[in-house]
Amino acid sequence: MRVFPQLQSSTTAQYPYVESLIFRTVIVEAEGGKEWRYSDPGSRRKAWRLTFRCLRDQERAAIENLFFECRGSVREFTFLDPSDNLLRFSEDFLQPTWQRTGSISVVAGQSDPWGTARASNVTNPSVSEQRVFQVLPIPAGFHYCLSVFLRAAEPEVIGLGIEAAGRQLRKDVRAESVWRRYSVSGSVGGTGDEVECGVYVPSGASIDLVGMQLEAQLGVSHYRETDQQGGVYSNARFVSDRLMWTTEGLNAHSTVIEVVGW
Repeated sequence: MRVFPQLQSSTTAQYPYVESLIFRTVIVEAEGGKEWRYSDPGSRRKAWRLTFRCLRDQERAAIENLFFECRGSVREFTFLDPSDNLLRFSEDFLQPTWQRTGSISVVAGQSDPWGTARASNVTNPSVSEQRVFQVLPIPAGFHYCLSVFLRAAEPEVIGLGIEAAGRQLRKDVRAESVWRRYSVSGSVGGTGDEVECGVYVPSGASIDLVGMQLEAQLGVSHYRETDQQGGVYSNARFVSDRLMWTTEGLNAHSTVIEVVGW
């Protein structure tokens, strides 16, 4: 898959960078001069102005290879938003985007860490461990951090896992009666272009969870709620057909790149 590369720092951007949202309003004007204005939700775009400094030769080559393969702004690629949660519907585990194995059940409307009712209760009545997970069209070889808020009336050992092409990165955590945020970080490796991430619920366990988040970076950051649109932009393009570099020295390259995605 064509994807914007992850830097050696396991991020897709450097600070500072600029993000902007692009919307369109449709205006219908009658002969008498009266106007009707309508929002066009299908036109929503997100744009990034990425400033890179002191990139190594290998990092420069990875960006150049993608740029040439895309022929500048002609072809699309996948871009992982460096400031967003890659998952969709991070608090609604009843959405079809969340898959469940076995006879595991989900009940929404539970109290959450923020004093509202956005959490879900997940119960596994079967005799074996089951999963609640989401599949994302993103490269398996990137470094990711998966996090979630968990609570259990009785202490339960819950697995947090990232899987791709038969490989697994898993961490078992102990959920207790108070809300706590847990995370697992690493890379499953390989060249696959799909990643599964979620929780493993043991037989007979009942837990509350909310705010699952996946980030393409080393560690956990501030939680960001998502709905239909997560941080994976599979239809991203370079804005310009020119890629210009400044080289300050050995293994020290700088550039500014603009990307738009939807």
